[in-house]
Amino acid sequence: MWVLGRRVDSRAYAGGEAEREGVRRQRDSAEKIVKAIGESLPAFPAPHEVRRDDGEPLGRVVPTAGGWQAVTIFGVPLGGPAGRDDAVRILHDRGLACLAEPWWARVGDDAAWREARIVEAAPDRVRLRWSDPLADQPPSGEWFGLDDVDLSPDPPAC
Repeated sequence: MWVLGRRVDSRAYAGGEAEREGVRRQRDSAEKIVKAIGESLPAFPAPHEVRRDDGEPLGRVVPTAGGWQAVTIFGVPLGGPAGRDDAVRILHDRGLACLAEPWWARVGDDAAWREARIVEAAPDRVRLRWSDPLADQPPSGEWFGLDDVDLSPDPPAC
């Protein structure tokens, strides 16, 4: 790639692979720090996984400056900060149900948000199927790592 007559490394641009790798390293480092603090200070508030009575994961409650926040299994917030019990209640009410609702996704360097359905979800990736019936996609949808996709349960503001 050339810019103004000079060869440039396209991986160094915002949203490029170098930036995504940096974000992954920072996330891994933060997780190790929180784990170490939690082991040395058991009363330290740390993210906590919430499960149904049958063991099915619903999401996590995460401490924030404003209280506790309910987040999906793949890390998208479901509402604002609340008390810990309220955040747990949100996950019991919406944790799995939100997977059946339409979602909005922006993939990689594409600035456009598109409506999608979540076919499967894991802590590190989601399988999406675009709502547009004319979209070129596999019948079972496509897997995206969480570093490669932005997700929102609400339509983005234009």
